[in-house]
Amino acid sequence: MDQQNNQVPAPKPRREFRNLMTTGEKIAGWIYLPVHIVVLPLLLPAILYWLTRGNVPDGAMVNVWYYMIGLVFLLAAQFRFFRENYHVFTHSLRNVLLTMAIGYFILLACNYALLLITQLFGGLPTSPNDEAVNELLKVDMRRMVAAAVIMAPIVEEALFRGMIFGSLRGKHRFWAYALSMVLFALCHVWQYAVVAQSFQPLLSAFAYLPIGFVLAFCYDRTGSIWTPIFFHMFYNALALSMR
Repeated sequence: MDQQNNQVPAPKPRREFRNLMTTGEKIAGWIYLPVHIVVLPLLLPAILYWLTRGNVPDGAMVNVWYYMIGLVFLLAAQFRFFRENYHVFTHSLRNVLLTMAIGYFILLACNYALLLITQLFGGLPTSPNDEAVNELLKVDMRRMVAAAVIMAPIVEEALFRGMIFGSLRGKHRFWAYALSMVLFALCHVWQYAVVAQSFQPLLSAFAYLPIGFVLAFCYDRTGSIWTPIFFHMFYNALALSMR
C-alpha cells in the first residue's frame, strides 16, 4: 500500500499578523495622538472662536474640524500605510466579510454580557458622549454624519488600531488589545469627567470596550486597517440611524 496516500495533509499554518506601519508613520501617529486626545478637545473651540472673530462655533462644526484636522494629517503622514492596507483588504474580501460578520455577533454577545454584569451594580451611567451626539444631531445632522460615519472611523482606527494595537501586537497580544481598547474608551469620555469634576462619567467608558475589542479583532484577523475602518463606519451609521 502506498503510504503517501494515507498521510493526512498538514494543517495550513495560521497567517501571522503583520504590521504594515513604518517607524516614521508610527512616530507621526504618536505625535498626533496627544493632540487628538487632549489638545484639540480643549483648545479647538477657542481657536475657531478666534478665527471667526468672535462667532461662537456650534458643536457640529467643532466636530467636523476636529476630525478633519486628524484626517488630513494622518492621510498625509500615513498615506503609504493606508494604500498598502487597501491592497491587503481587496485581496482577502472573503476573510474580511467573514470577520466582520463574526465581529458583529461578538459585539452583540459582549454588549449583552456587559449589560447583565453592570445590572448587578445598578447599571452603567448614560454616556455623556452619546447625549452630546444626540443634541448635535438636532443642530446639524449632515455635519455630524460626515464626522461620525466618514472621518472619525478613519482617524480613530489609524490611531488606536493601526498605531497602538499594531505596535504592540507582535510583542504582547494581550496588551495590544487592552491598551487600544482602554484608550479608545477613555478618549470618548475623559473630557466630560474633567468638566463635571467627577469620576462618574468615566464609568460610561465601559460601554466602549466591546466595540473596541471587536475593532481590534477585525484588524488582528485580517491584517488590514480598512476592515475595522469599514466596520466602525457601519457601527456608527447604525447607531445614528437608531437615535
